[in-house]
Amino acid sequence: MRRDCNQAMVYFRAGAEQQNARALSRLGALYATGTCVPMDRVMAYNWFSRALAHDSKNPLLEDNLNMLWRDMSSSERNQVLEPKAHH
Repeated sequence: MRRDCNQAMVYFRAGAEQQNARALSRLGALYATGTCVPMDRVMAYNWFSRALAHDSKNPLLEDNLNMLWRDMSSSERNQVLEPKAHH
């Protein structure tokens, strides 16, 4: 069964606008894996960071952030540390 990426993105972005940690986390997962969107570790890290800010007791979110950070290049890490450098 083919996934409807456009509908998923509308749904998750609407949830993200409401600061829904689950929607923020799902967007992070999509960017981390390149599902429905181009893979972008910086965007994934930013979405997971926002999710963790709203669900600070979720160890899975922290694990995802740590895994992404470990896999990032120094350039990607700089983009996280200096957000203006990214788009």
